[in-house]
Amino acid sequence: GGSSPPSGTSNLMTPRAPSSPGWRVLCFLVSGACGLSPALPDSARLHESAWNAATDSRTWIPAAGSGVFLALGVDDRVSDWAQRNTPVFGSVANAQRESDALRTLAHRSMDIALLSHFYTEGISPRSWWQVGLGYGSAITATETAGALKKLVGRDRPHPSPSSPSWPSQHATRAFAYSSSARAAFQSAGTRNLFSTSIVAMGEASAVGCAWARIESGSHYPSDVLAGAALGNFTTLFIQEAFDFHDSPFSLVVFTGPEEFSLQVGWDF
Repeated sequence: GGSSPPSGTSNLMTPRAPSSPGWRVLCFLVSGACGLSPALPDSARLHESAWNAATDSRTWIPAAGSGVFLALGVDDRVSDWAQRNTPVFGSVANAQRESDALRTLAHRSMDIALLSHFYTEGISPRSWWQVGLGYGSAITATETAGALKKLVGRDRPHPSPSSPSWPSQHATRAFAYSSSARAAFQSAGTRNLFSTSIVAMGEASAVGCAWARIESGSHYPSDVLAGAALGNFTTLFIQEAFDFHDSPFSLVVFTGPEEFSLQVGWDF
């Protein structure tokens, strides 16, 4: 009634394997990591990914909007009006506090989408890869925004010598999170009421976070629009350029109460 391992694999059986929860989690991590492909994209793929990310409407529309605000010189007028009237959050202090909360909510939308990827795909290399793409996109976008801040050196509506204004890192990260949530569902092929609701929650949170930065006097409209464009561009570029590819090598660990099995596989 037994079965032999498939061609191209070998098994190692060892009795009395550790059976603690920590050991099992480690086995899952090792199994997933060993199936990841190390292949890097070539220049043609990088160029195509950059073009597709730049021409996406969620990138070029806010980027153009940022340019319009700068060209017309209306940043100060809108910023002053938002701080004076605080139409959404009621006060500058509330807007400052809620900008952090809404950014966190956008983060949670990405986390839920990534967990759903595990539900759809299982604990697989593809699911772990999507986690790396999601967090890698958010970190890359935020650090890029920080570098641009130092390069441009624009003062905030309320100047802060240690933190320039353009682009907004809050908006950049929030929109990177919401874009990663959308990309995770697309990667898993999930499109239903649940995924649509989570994506909508992430996008609404990102928009709310961006407006809160204006209403709190932390940023000008052109700052948050540039951040939205940068967050979306970075995420789309990384998601497409570094999309998952199956590795010819795999390592799977099975654990039981008294033994474990280590299965190594490769394509040939």
